Amino acid sequence: MPKEEYFSQALYTFDIGQNDMAAAIDAARSRHVPAESFIPDTMREFTRVVKSVYEAGGRYFWIHNTGPLGCLPYILLAVKLAPSELDPVGCGAPYNRLAQRFNEMLNETVVGLRRDLPLGRFTYVDVYSAKYMLLSQAEKFDTFRAPARNVLWVRRGNVQFRLRRAVRGHLRH
Repeated sequence: MPKEEYFSQALYTFDIGQNDMAAAIDAARSRHVPAESFIPDTMREFTRVVKSVYEAGGRYFWIHNTGPLGCLPYILLAVKLAPSELDPVGCGAPYNRLAQRFNEMLNETVVGLRRDLPLGRFTYVDVYSAKYMLLSQAEKFDTFRAPARNVLWVRRGNVQFRLRRAVRGHLRH
């Protein structure tokens, strides 16, 4: 266990949103409510956790927003999207709008934390824009491909599945 005085010197990193919103999407589908309705509870819990770290001596916080949910292979494979719901990159536009709303509320929450915790130092990192730029300009980067054209490997127990998804009738190998 680190010495107590180290807690005030540590950098506390929060990468928030992707798992939270994936769970919200699943819950929303089964409960027939908008996934956005889960965001306020997520922000309250995030605030509670950050304040508890602050009360324990934490002062430096690095907070990543969520990436473009509509580009996740999980969403592209699990959710039926009409062609009109795909953006020019091949991502699910409704889910990217959900991620953007989540990020707006997260940014507002961080502004409130800065106000409420004056000795804290908060850095808000826009992961969404960085990831979307990589995906939307995939041809510029040799190691990246548009998300819906990727092959997704899924492991269930000892069995691996290779899943593919076509976008606008094109399948890339």
